[in-house]
Amino acid sequence: MKKILLNPFILFRNKFRIYSLVILFITITLPSISFSQCPGGYTSATINWDNLDYLHSFGVYGLNNISTMQPNVTAAMRQTQKFTIGTNQLTINTLMNVKNLASLSGDVTSHTGDVPGFTGADIDYIPTAGQTLTMTFLNEVQNASFTLYDIDKSAVFTITASGASGAQSVAAATYATSGASIITIGANPLSRTLTATSTGLSSPDNRGTATITVGGPVKTIIITITTLGTDAEFFLSDITACIAEAGFPTDYYKPYTEPFTGQPSYFLANPQNLHVYMVNANTGVAEYIFSDPGTTGTKMNAFAYDPVNKWLYYVMDNYPVAGGGPDFNKALKKYDFNTETISTVLSDITTLNIPTFEQGVEFAGAAFYNGSLYLGLEGTDGAFFTTNVESFVWKIDFNAAGVPINAAQAFALPGDDGVGNPTHDWGDFAIKDGIMITHATGLTSGNNRYVHFNMQTGASTTYAGNAESAGQIGQTWDGAIYRVKNHVAIYNNNGTIGTQTLITTTSCSPAWIPNAGDASDPFKPKCDFGDAPATYDPVALSPAVHQKHCNNDLLRIGSAWDREWSKNTSADASGDASDEDGITTVTLLNSNGVTYNHVQQITVTNNTGSNATLGAWLDYNVNGVFDIGEGRIITVPSTFSGTQTVTVTWSSLNIPVGTANTFLRVRLVSGSTALTTSNATGWYDDGEVEDYPVISSNLPLNINLIDFTANANTDKTVVLKWTAISDDESDGFEIQRSVDQNKWITLGWKNTDKYNSLVNYEFTDQMPNTGTNYYRLKLVDKNGLSRFSNTKQVYIDVIKNSITVLPNPLNNSGTLVINGVNNTTATLRIKNISGQSIVSKNVIINKGENRIPLDVSMLQPGIYIVELTTNEKVHANKISVIR
Repeated sequence: MKKILLNPFILFRNKFRIYSLVILFITITLPSISFSQCPGGYTSATINWDNLDYLHSFGVYGLNNISTMQPNVTAAMRQTQKFTIGTNQLTINTLMNVKNLASLSGDVTSHTGDVPGFTGADIDYIPTAGQTLTMTFLNEVQNASFTLYDIDKSAVFTITASGASGAQSVAAATYATSGASIITIGANPLSRTLTATSTGLSSPDNRGTATITVGGPVKTIIITITTLGTDAEFFLSDITACIAEAGFPTDYYKPYTEPFTGQPSYFLANPQNLHVYMVNANTGVAEYIFSDPGTTGTKMNAFAYDPVNKWLYYVMDNYPVAGGGPDFNKALKKYDFNTETISTVLSDITTLNIPTFEQGVEFAGAAFYNGSLYLGLEGTDGAFFTTNVESFVWKIDFNAAGVPINAAQAFALPGDDGVGNPTHDWGDFAIKDGIMITHATGLTSGNNRYVHFNMQTGASTTYAGNAESAGQIGQTWDGAIYRVKNHVAIYNNNGTIGTQTLITTTSCSPAWIPNAGDASDPFKPKCDFGDAPATYDPVALSPAVHQKHCNNDLLRIGSAWDREWSKNTSADASGDASDEDGITTVTLLNSNGVTYNHVQQITVTNNTGSNATLGAWLDYNVNGVFDIGEGRIITVPSTFSGTQTVTVTWSSLNIPVGTANTFLRVRLVSGSTALTTSNATGWYDDGEVEDYPVISSNLPLNINLIDFTANANTDKTVVLKWTAISDDESDGFEIQRSVDQNKWITLGWKNTDKYNSLVNYEFTDQMPNTGTNYYRLKLVDKNGLSRFSNTKQVYIDVIKNSITVLPNPLNNSGTLVINGVNNTTATLRIKNISGQSIVSKNVIINKGENRIPLDVSMLQPGIYIVELTTNEKVHANKISVIR
């Protein structure tokens, strides 16, 4: 049948859906709940082919990629295609080919006799007899609906559906505005047939049209070509469904990146090099954070910041020619702000069934939103613009370990028009409240445009862009969008920008090299916090907090400075561990009812060349607040190098007998920053804060934990150290470990020692878990009362065991397997989790594989360590004994 080809620029038009109240020539009534209505708890979502690309094998799509010598779009990519539909996902599995219409293959606008609500581009299929098309939703939906066009010339289609509860009823309705429908709808709702007469139809004719609706809940819909007929071609319209979620979140970034009161709003960006900066959206001041080593490219791009895990995803541009050039560049990288390390997340994104073209992963954009990475990819060649390939955005999902496990197409528009002009050559994009705001750039200002794509409804709006040929998009915590180049300018959400502010850098940052390479999502940097109990920082957005500054090495309390993502509130002000080093000995609170001067010495560093200001607050009335009257302000002169000791005095204190333990806070800021006794809390852009527990001298003591740290050793063990003061009513410390902070196991016990004195304790975890380990102490009194310390976190890299125990867990016996380097003797020990040896015997190790019997019948169920000591080294593995 003849099809009328429309100009490809029709794909750019805005599509306004008008739901018709009158449908002519309907032969079967539509269900009582139409596709546009959703029950409570469900939200309507649409797959709109106008803003997606159905992959095929024609033109550049089918050309061999020089990196693999396989087609850019492989058969597997064509036959299983995933698309986002709101917060859900639809997978289309089929062996059906699409019609080869050159620039318009796959999703096309050549069928014009559309049903209201299902207009615009459709998928143009050319099936063979017996082929099926299976649509599978990731999660069950209700009221799934779509339209099939051009069922003619004796074709018979059969539609079935199913969900978790079994087969689902399929409703069908014909639609015709140019005469009577040629389709007869079968009577069986569980196997609904559409049978066409022998009539052939042209493109505008909609007499061979049927709208399918499945009330559900439905997960899978199958279209079977029962009888091919003499004209195989048919079209699949947009797809709507009711999704069992409320839709995309608003203010997604706010809980993680909202600044403290007075703190600037930042987003991440870089110039066209290897440096990453956080940019003050208001002033344009960029502060350097880190650099990529540049081994796989000369520039960084496609920034997407995960505010939950504190990971920055990115790709490299300008892959080395010696390595094959951009065609070979398919890697996704990550910078972990927690560990300050760079890693490759995925060396080849095509393993997720994502096609790459001539530019690989280079020169596009990215965003992170609602727990997923949205990665943009260029289809056009970026030079000649003759590819007829679309520019894509792929939604990539990760498992709990951060491993990418799934990808679905979220958005696409033609990257060029096939005759030398860019149409949506990526600039950048951001996602705000479920709206993807994309910026297309080009060699001339006429090719610049902004497209606002609603990821829920599939609709889009296009705005003419600013008169510059390049630009990136950054976003702050409150959803404000910025156009970034060599300036920062607010984007007005209508294609225009506000006043431009020149980007400058801090004194300790590399210069900004024009132009911007990429910008990204909201960012909030690590800071230094106080760690006293929560009452001392009552306002969530205004705790005692200090941001790292260029003078960080010159201005600090003590010698160490630490950063955290949030305040580590703790009962004993030990949440920040060992970085609280400005006070060696905390002065006791003299709670004997006798007037005295409370004197505290504090070690500080001020090598800035100007005076600094130190503030100290002693909560001597023990009301859980640092009152203005409890504060003292000291001017700290600058020295050329080293530290100095500052003495702070609270004169004429009279503390009643029995007064409880309390807390001390110390803050240090540069001289240019106002610090008064009213500022025990609040944000500062430099300096440091430290909190300390203050022991009351005449308070009956049980156990008071002064300090607690956990650190990994080079041998993959973890040493726990703590300092405490206790009396004879105290019992001891139970040491606990967890991998998720929910389930805890007991590692060991330490009795309290030397009553009424500071005592240092130590415990070594011989066999920590691979990955993150959490540790805490349970402080126990003889009367049975107890409380927990704050939690410490230690990360252990992959532990490679040179011995294997089979089976594991064991019941009464097992086998230890080790490959011997030479003939030798060894000592075999089985230890409990505290490191105490329970079994010890000598064994002979021969060169090659050794299998040594293990008898554990005498052991109680639990976790043990098997240790084999030879002349060369100690081998260890963990076993679990069960009954």
